[in-house]
Amino acid sequence: MSARISARISAPQRIAAQPRALRARPVAPRRLCVTAAKTITTTEIPNFIHRDDLMDQLRTWATIECMNRGAQNFGLPMTIEEQFDRQDDEDVLWGMTISILREGERACDISFGFDSEYTEKSQYLDMDPETGMPIKGGKITKIKGKNFVIEKTCDRPVDDELRGVIRSLCGGVADALGRFYSFGSVWSEDI
Repeated sequence: MSARISARISAPQRIAAQPRALRARPVAPRRLCVTAAKTITTTEIPNFIHRDDLMDQLRTWATIECMNRGAQNFGLPMTIEEQFDRQDDEDVLWGMTISILREGERACDISFGFDSEYTEKSQYLDMDPETGMPIKGGKITKIKGKNFVIEKTCDRPVDDELRGVIRSLCGGVADALGRFYSFGSVWSEDI
């Protein structure tokens, strides 16, 4: 009798271990046309910046500034699709694809997120006894996501109006990254 009870209890736990939203995730447009990806810019993120916190804040910023007020802020309405990466047996928000809409149709897809390269973070800096130059010391950990990459992930043509929207969108994301790097939050205003 106890075996039957434990079987009933363990079955729902396996099903509920993964949230429904993650099980029914649609295929992102980036995966459909990844061969057409064109890198707009790449910047190295310092190893002490927490990748998950940065992406969480950027997603919230993009939801408010792009999805809710995209036409007011940048000139055209936008939608957002999240990109996840599997790390330590869980899905981690690793980027997002912002689709710029024109007359209800996708005009352009821009992907913002981390790459799959690794950077090293040391516990402290030590001095090389021979040269006197700083070297990494203590425990060295590898951190995934060395660079933050902005890519155009579709092969649709871009006209002058759309180019201006993309330029202002990338500038807004760059400003948000700068505020996070300087103040620890994308919501910090210039002092």
